[in-house]
Amino acid sequence: MKVVHVCVDEKFIDCAINAFNKLEGVDSYYFVYTQNQTLKYIKNKDVLIFNSETELVDAVNKAKCAYVIIHSLCLNYAHILQIKPKIIWNSWGFDIYSDCFDSIKKAIPLSLYKPISRNVLKSLEKKSFEEKIFFLLKRIKKKIVDERLYKAVVHKAAYLSTIIPPEYDLIHKQYKHIKFCPFRYLDDLKEEDFYTPPKENENVDAKKILLGNSNDPSNNHLDILHKLNSLNKKYEVIIPFSYPNKATKYIEYVLNNSSKFDNLKITFLRDFMSMDRYFEILKSCQSAIFGHIRQQAVGNVSGMINLGKKVFLYEDSTLYSYYKKEGYKIFSIDHDLEANNIEVPLNINDKKANHQKNMASRNYSNFIKKLQSFFDNLPND
Repeated sequence: MKVVHVCVDEKFIDCAINAFNKLEGVDSYYFVYTQNQTLKYIKNKDVLIFNSETELVDAVNKAKCAYVIIHSLCLNYAHILQIKPKIIWNSWGFDIYSDCFDSIKKAIPLSLYKPISRNVLKSLEKKSFEEKIFFLLKRIKKKIVDERLYKAVVHKAAYLSTIIPPEYDLIHKQYKHIKFCPFRYLDDLKEEDFYTPPKENENVDAKKILLGNSNDPSNNHLDILHKLNSLNKKYEVIIPFSYPNKATKYIEYVLNNSSKFDNLKITFLRDFMSMDRYFEILKSCQSAIFGHIRQQAVGNVSGMINLGKKVFLYEDSTLYSYYKKEGYKIFSIDHDLEANNIEVPLNINDKKANHQKNMASRNYSNFIKKLQSFFDNLPND
């Protein structure tokens, strides 16, 4: 079976290529859309680079493949609708979630921002009267045209994979035609320290706090920083801030106002780094706080769980509900974010239980078997 993958230059793609290259009877081709001449994140050389969405879609339609696997809705919706083969859609999250105030209502609309972050975003979007009129017309256009195109794309997709199972269930309730694909963005790292069970008294001096996974405002950095600062304790907070945006008013605002949190020593990770280096930083943290309301930062959450760290999530987040239902020992930003919970390590029994659950859910061999079975039984029309 011949399949074509459509993606952009992102750090998740190499693990996807490695997984699909393990499948028997599946001949994969990888088309990458980028406006650059070289790739920053994808290291695999077995890819074709396209600087034009139109040319990429034309190449897809000429490839005579059975299926097109789209890694997130990474192209213009109108261009996706021009793809002729059946579509397998591997969702990343942003392509199924939208804020309740966004112009386009996606499959799962939520209130993505906490009060402080939302107010800051509103203040950064102040516009003149003329700009407001232009923005309103643009919003109406998006609502009428882009939302219609988005829904048409979802209707066009034959199969869907999601990061966590509840997401597929929510979408399937609205779009009954769409079937489940068992793909996940997993690395085959069985021999790495990342997967060794936590030990008693391991890294007990790790007092730093990891906050979020990116510079996107959906991390709700400001709400969490205010809450941490109000505890009147001295904490060192590490904030990954190199991805996905390069320069926005929000990034500038957070950087310029970080010194106002006088109880916190804040370190921003501004440059993309190797996994080994990032892993060492994760190990130096006692706990991790992820302020996302939608599913996001699963790799980071999973990593901290495997390391035996305390993980804090908002109670109205999709990940909090998922991990609680699965029986993990996790903590609430709303009610548990206090000094004792931050500073006291997770007990060894909870560390091991979390690790075992997480390892069972991330078993790479089982994942490949399920993916192989899926394609073995996929109609090759």
